[in-house]
Amino acid sequence: MSLHSELYDQIIDHLAKDHLSLKHCSLTSHAFLPRSQHHLFKHITLFPPAPHCEPYRFPISKAYLVQSLTIYERRTLSGVRRTDVWARNTLPALLPLFVSLRSVKLSGMMYLDAQDRIRMGAENLLGRMTSLTLDDTYFSSFSELGTFFACLPRLKRLELGVVTVGGTEGTFVRRGRHVMS
Repeated sequence: MSLHSELYDQIIDHLAKDHLSLKHCSLTSHAFLPRSQHHLFKHITLFPPAPHCEPYRFPISKAYLVQSLTIYERRTLSGVRRTDVWARNTLPALLPLFVSLRSVKLSGMMYLDAQDRIRMGAENLLGRMTSLTLDDTYFSSFSELGTFFACLPRLKRLELGVVTVGGTEGTFVRRGRHVMS
C-alpha cells in the first residue's frame, strides 16, 4: 500500500524544526527524501573554520535548495581578519550556486565596503535579496553605506543590529548601538 506524496509532505512539514528527525526520515524512505532535504537545506549558516580545522564542505548538489543564508565572519580581538582565505576563495565559489536565495544575514565584524563585497562574491548576490539582516557589520563611510543599499533593488525587509559607519574616531557606543557624535 502506498500513500499520496502530499501526505508524506505534510508529515515532513510537521518535523521542519527537528533536524535530527528530518535526517532520520530522509534516510528511511525515498518518499521522505525530497521534502526532508527541502527543510534541511532551506536555511544554512556559513562561517569560517577554526584555524586548525578542515573547512566544512557544503554539498554543492543541494545549493539550489538554500533560500536563507547566514554568513558569519570571525576576527581576532585586534580586529584582524582571520578569514581571508575563506572570504577570498570559498565564498566566491559558493555564493553563485545559491540560485534560490532570497534572505541573507551578514554578521560578525564583517566589512561590507564595495571592495570587500566584490572580494567575497556578495555584490551580485545582493541584487536578488528581498530580506536582509545586518548585525555587527562595518562600513568605512556613509557613501559606502549608500552604495551598499543601492545594490538592493528588491529589498522589502531590512533588520539592523549593530552597524558601524566610519572608524573608531567620532563614534561611541550607547546602549549597544553605535551613534555618530
